[in-house]
Amino acid sequence: MARRLLLSYVFLIAATIALFAFIIQIITAQTFSRYLSDQATAHNEMFPVMLSGYYTTHGTWEGVQPDVDQASL
Repeated sequence: MARRLLLSYVFLIAATIALFAFIIQIITAQTFSRYLSDQATAHNEMFPVMLSGYYTTHGTWEGVQPDVDQASL
């Protein structure tokens, strides 16, 4: 009887730890996905600013390709 009770406690603790690990994994994945989305949004907002700055500085689009390639990284 005591062994059964001990095993049920061990199972309950293991199930609780597994549930917490699963919940934490889901929250972490969602947070990271949100972070990547925010970074992409910020990049998309800054790209036109970078291009207009280049055109304002140089007065032409010639030579902009290296900057575009660097921004795409």
